[in-house]
Amino acid sequence: MVEQSSINVDCRYFAINKEHSYVQYEARLTQEQYAQLTQKDSGVKSNKGKVLIQCLDRSGSMSGRPIEAVKMGAIKIGEAVLESEQSPFEEFITLTYDNKIETNRQADGYFDKVLYEHFIRRTTGRGSTDFKIVFEWIQEYLSQRKNGLTEVVIIFFTDG
Repeated sequence: MVEQSSINVDCRYFAINKEHSYVQYEARLTQEQYAQLTQKDSGVKSNKGKVLIQCLDRSGSMSGRPIEAVKMGAIKIGEAVLESEQSPFEEFITLTYDNKIETNRQADGYFDKVLYEHFIRRTTGRGSTDFKIVFEWIQEYLSQRKNGLTEVVIIFFTDG
């Protein structure tokens, strides 16, 4: 485990509205700290069964600065996942949702940075929020993959 006191962390934030703020943390790590956190040197190389699912709220209340902040955060996560030598995830799925869902999921699990960024950048705030369809989509996906999953990470970007 890396000692937290030895990591240099910056925090940036700005108000989105009276009730919500956008917060971004950035950590600068030495190569040794990075290797410890990512387990690059531990022999743990397999991404088999590891899935990252990002859920981006694109409802009307997210229009303007909120959706731009979400897109910026999602692109940063995509860069971290897609630019690594070996992706830590076998599958990297992004859902955008309001009262409908769109996904960048390919039938063969293939994804790349260019397609991913295009999918994120074209996202705009619209429609009403329906969390139920997102949870149903995730439940269906997990039931299809139930025997082959070793780790599932789900990230929600939403204002409510």
